[in-house]
Amino acid sequence: MTRILGETKSVNDLVKRPKHYQILPDYEVDDVIKALLDKIDDSDFEMSSYQAGWLQQALQYQLRFYAKNGWEDLEKAYVSLGLVLGKDKG
Repeated sequence: MTRILGETKSVNDLVKRPKHYQILPDYEVDDVIKALLDKIDDSDFEMSSYQAGWLQQALQYQLRFYAKNGWEDLEKAYVSLGLVLGKDKG
């Protein structure tokens, strides 16, 4: 256990289950992204691994923006989606 700002938390909680990745009690950002990427992989939709990587990044920013970096994360999502679409938004 470690104390952070007066709170006692296990290091495992901070690494494996940070609050900004908790969407619902049983679902984390990674669960949602994995489910979507698995569905894309099982479909006829064609996407390169490069595009899938940036899509994953964009989704992560969008799903956690309210609990982590706010507008900055939404801007990062916009840039990441531009890379998925082959448009350099940077």
